[in-house]
Amino acid sequence: MRCRMLMLSLLACALSWPARGEAPWADLTAGAGLRLSLSRAAPEQRLSLLTVWSEPPADLPATCLGRVCRVEVAVQAVSSLLRRPDLLLADRPARRRPRMDLAGEMVRLPQARLETDLAGRNVLVAVIDTGLDFTHPDFIDEEGRTRVAWLLDQNRPPEGRYADLEELGGGAVYHASDLQAILAGQGGTALGAGQDVVGHGTHVAGIAAGDDTTYTGAAPRSLLVAVKALREDLSGFDDDRLFQALAFSRAVSEREGLPLVVNLSLGSQLGAHDGSEPIELALDELCAMREPSVAVAVAAGNDRGRGWHARLSLQEGAEVHLRLLLPSASAPSPTRPASVTLDLWADGPGPFEAWVETPSGELSESVSSRGPLGLSAWTPDGHVSLVTDRQDEPFGAPQRLLVELSDDPAAPLQTGTWTIGIRGASRRIDAWVGDYELSALALPRFLDHLDDGNLVGPPATARCAVAAGAVVSRLSWSDADGGAHALPGEVGTAAEFSSAGPTRDGRAKPEILLPGYLVAAAMSQDADPRSASSIFYSGGRRDRVMPDGRHALSGGTSMASPLAAGLLALAFEADPLLAATELRDLLAVSGANDARLGGQEVYRPRFGFGRADAVRFVRLARGERGRTLDPTQSLCGVSVEWLPPFPDGEARVFAVPRDAEGLLLGDDTRVAFFADPGVVYQEGAEPAAPIRSARFSGAGAKGARVRLSCVVEDTLFTAHPEVVLAESEAASFREGSGCASAPGSTAPFQGAMLVALLLIVAARRYRSG
Repeated sequence: MRCRMLMLSLLACALSWPARGEAPWADLTAGAGLRLSLSRAAPEQRLSLLTVWSEPPADLPATCLGRVCRVEVAVQAVSSLLRRPDLLLADRPARRRPRMDLAGEMVRLPQARLETDLAGRNVLVAVIDTGLDFTHPDFIDEEGRTRVAWLLDQNRPPEGRYADLEELGGGAVYHASDLQAILAGQGGTALGAGQDVVGHGTHVAGIAAGDDTTYTGAAPRSLLVAVKALREDLSGFDDDRLFQALAFSRAVSEREGLPLVVNLSLGSQLGAHDGSEPIELALDELCAMREPSVAVAVAAGNDRGRGWHARLSLQEGAEVHLRLLLPSASAPSPTRPASVTLDLWADGPGPFEAWVETPSGELSESVSSRGPLGLSAWTPDGHVSLVTDRQDEPFGAPQRLLVELSDDPAAPLQTGTWTIGIRGASRRIDAWVGDYELSALALPRFLDHLDDGNLVGPPATARCAVAAGAVVSRLSWSDADGGAHALPGEVGTAAEFSSAGPTRDGRAKPEILLPGYLVAAAMSQDADPRSASSIFYSGGRRDRVMPDGRHALSGGTSMASPLAAGLLALAFEADPLLAATELRDLLAVSGANDARLGGQEVYRPRFGFGRADAVRFVRLARGERGRTLDPTQSLCGVSVEWLPPFPDGEARVFAVPRDAEGLLLGDDTRVAFFADPGVVYQEGAEPAAPIRSARFSGAGAKGARVRLSCVVEDTLFTAHPEVVLAESEAASFREGSGCASAPGSTAPFQGAMLVALLLIVAARRYRSG
């Protein structure tokens, strides 16, 4: 039976929603997340919003990066804000989570530094994370001076000495001189600033810029900008705080007159996965700024194999069901009720409606892209909220549906199988487990239409960012207590958890793989490995602490991203005027695949363009280019592992012409593409781009293979990636219809389980995966 349904009464009041069935006037500027927040907000509450404008507003108190601004507004004033004709979008900040020696050798970092003497000098590396132990020796130079140029602690109130920077950053700001006073024993208010009880930020900073004889960071002579942006309850990072951190980092870069590399070892599955989240637009605005230049590295994500992405399609009038298994529904704390948020995005051509069926069989009312756009329902199995967007006739941007399942005082959230029903017409619907507040280790997962692609999550899908995936770099070590440890698996293979691309709009993500499991780096003195809040926790032992007691092991794409950030810093030392997108592409085309990463020089959604090569990247950043095409070293690949048959399926083919040393050829090299059977749309190809690409569609029956070819003049690249035509990822890998472009891992099951167990400590609280 249908449960009683309470429409979003507060939202209707705040936004002046018309009667049921009519589309509200503000739905195109009010994001679905904002509307969901308004359904729970008290009238006197103030909201922090990320907004996108046609031009930055001059009449509002706001912090802006280009056209993206952070504003604070009372609930009663939201309606007036949304009526402004210059406002394009206003949405609530999403929550992001941390993505959690030998590593440098794997990407030839020591050789690159030896040949070039590059070490990141006169470059700022901003680590926006859980904090920084600035007293760690890895961040102090040989003369005893701190290498931390600036530190922002958003969990401390402003102190007033750097008022302009504190207003931008939203917290207490400390200069290197303040930190040096602490190191010298002179005292001061900087004592305890940036305290890192989790250890994630200190570890990440050590990988990017640590200066230790054994555990040397990628750019050991760079200067650090540290931002403690973690919420006080250790539950993650809010986009508005990240935005403030970015604005602060840019301001100190301008003040110092030095190029800036930003590292974000965090993310989530909330968003369209196409670079359109406000925090991603802010990153793109930041990257576009020059003098000094800015580049960004972001962790690709650790969500492969979790069942967090589903992909399906609808024929006109059809109905599909997407099941979600909720094995546990325990709240993480008395102040944080249990909840799960699902994020669905649908492409046209027509409207759709959606509803929820609870584990006990209760059915909610429907929401529809033609109205009603939202509902809030109380059921015996918990509270259900659905918010969707208006259909922009006849064709428009993807339509969003947010589904939130949560505790209610009268009806706690129940375990079991929840079902999302969808009816309408849509060529493609993507669904992600966007966020959750649960205490147990058993996480929610989809049971139907599973797809392990498109899991590189925001903000890594920002257009200018380098999305870094992870390879296995260490499987054996000795700990601080003399214990010996060894894990099964193979060094050099892609990490089982590393999220696969591409972006939802078909761009190549991740661009590159770097060592991420396991990596030894600086351990914060406040991240006690015997404490469950530490990323180094291993049941009260010191299993992951290295023999010197000051460094420890951790794993995840969180550890791959700062290695990419350090490489970007080396490039900025070589040429501080390089643009972020140019650096992104040059790092991507430096990649190399070997037998452990598929065996051919070819782009793959899981492997990106291969494992980074620091020597090759630095040569490219210095302007070196190849001259003669080598078809074996050249890259030819596709953005997907499977594709719906024409006309429903379309993807991208990529090519990188290279010489025998793997160096990119000059800008005048033109590449042609062919699909058999299928059609390639060559329009829009830019010969000057390091990564050439074109759209293609496959023709043929389901189960057929489409073979792609890349050609320069009369020379075919050796790699010929194949895509199988199928309705889903599961169908594409049935016997006899496998996809040749991305074979599955052969790592032992036990190895994957150990990976999951090592990462689960952080996942329980920080979603680091």
